[in-house]
Amino acid sequence: ELDIDAYPLISLSLNGDIKDGINANVDIKSFNMYFINTFMNPPFITFDECYLKGEAGVLAKDGVYTLNGNLSADEMGVNIFWVPDQKVIIHNPTFTLWNNDLRSSVSKATVIDYTTYERKSIDMYAGLTLTPTLSIEGYVAEMWMNEDNPVRIRLPLPMMGIDVLANGYGHHYMKTAEGEAMVNDGELNVVDSEVTIGMNPYPEWYKLEGNADVDLILNFKRNNRVIYPAQADPIISITLDEDSSVKFVKKGKDIRVQGDIDIRGGEIFYFQKYF
Repeated sequence: ELDIDAYPLISLSLNGDIKDGINANVDIKSFNMYFINTFMNPPFITFDECYLKGEAGVLAKDGVYTLNGNLSADEMGVNIFWVPDQKVIIHNPTFTLWNNDLRSSVSKATVIDYTTYERKSIDMYAGLTLTPTLSIEGYVAEMWMNEDNPVRIRLPLPMMGIDVLANGYGHHYMKTAEGEAMVNDGELNVVDSEVTIGMNPYPEWYKLEGNADVDLILNFKRNNRVIYPAQADPIISITLDEDSSVKFVKKGKDIRVQGDIDIRGGEIFYFQKYF
């Protein structure tokens, strides 16, 4: 039996055979998810300091690992790039670890707005895949929001030259895997949105990784507008009619925009200067 206490990173007890490889049961007393952030690339998801606990079986030989078990946490704070200026707190998540895949059940979560401190209730799923050498291969997040609890979503689509910031409800799925493009899909009903022709600032890592495969439907409900260009003082502002719908699809280099957009009205701004 081997006890490891490296709090606040990890605390565990290992019981089994470690002479020729590893064949052991591990009692994980605490594992700090914040430690994983160093290896999240691209970092569209990061974790607050929160602790997993549970049990796992570990098989390893010649540096190749297989992990299986069950883990849980009291709560888990998650920061998601596509959910800007908000904290997602997953309540009492439980995880199944099978063949190096860590998958949560669908859990209740609260989204807290940093500015207004308003709280929204959503359903949340998260997962993490490890390689046989225990590096991070990919991760996934999935959210379901109802009409009474819309969440602010940002969807920068640099390959299309479009940047969307909206309060949305519906289904949103985000995934990344080693050697594959990021995936961003789902169907969102949006209110109080700005669709910018041209890009607002976004992080350097997204410039490198931002060419995600997209299969996303946006249903524009109320108070939505298109502006050009992406700056504090746009030249054109177009108000969209309610119930317009657009589907953005990108697979590799194939880009398609489908749907009908009805325009309710708009404004053209100009500046007059005297010399």
